[in-house]
Amino acid sequence: MGRGWKLLGAGSLLIAVAALSWGQWEAWRATRQNLGAAQHGTRSVVVVLGFGNRGDRANLINRWRVRAGLRTLRAMPAPRVLIVSGGRVHSDTPEATILAAEARRQGWRGAITEEGDSRSTVENITFTTPLLRPDDLISIVSDPVHAVRARAMLLAATPDLGARLVRGREWRFGERPLVTFVAAVRARRYDRRR
Repeated sequence: MGRGWKLLGAGSLLIAVAALSWGQWEAWRATRQNLGAAQHGTRSVVVVLGFGNRGDRANLINRWRVRAGLRTLRAMPAPRVLIVSGGRVHSDTPEATILAAEARRQGWRGAITEEGDSRSTVENITFTTPLLRPDDLISIVSDPVHAVRARAMLLAATPDLGARLVRGREWRFGERPLVTFVAAVRARRYDRRR
C-alpha cells in the first residue's frame, strides 16, 4: 500500500511539473510572436493592459503587470512613456488610474498617459492607438499569452504601428508558474472558441 501511494505521489508530481513547464513554454513562445522589425525609435512606449480590478488599489495581477511594464520600459532607450490602459470594468475607478498609481508606488517618475475608457482587449488597442506615434518603439505588456493577442490586434488594425512592436520583459523563467499555466490554458480555450 505504501509503495502505491509513493508511485501516485511521484506521478502527480511529474504531471504538475510537466503542466507548469508547458505553461512556461507557452509564455516564452508568446513573447516572441507578432513583433515588428523596428530596432530604433525616437520614443520608447510601453502599454500596460489592465486586469479586472475590484476596488481602487492594484490587485496582484495588476501589480505584477506594472512591475513587468516598468522592467520593460527601463530597458528601453530614452525618452520613455508609460501608457496604462483600462476603464471601469469591476470598480468605480478606471484600471488606468489604478495602474498609474501603482507605477508611482513602484518608483516610476517618468511620463504616464492614462487611457481610462476601454473595457476589453479590443478597446485597449483601439483607444491606445491614437496615443502612439509612427516613430515609437512600442511594447505591449500583459500576461504573455494575452499580450500576443493584443499585438496581433494592433498589427491587423494598424500595420505601420505593428511594425514598431518590440518584445517586452513580461516573461522570466519560473516567475509566477501557476498563474502562467492558468493563463496559457485560458488562452488555448480562447483560441479554440474563435
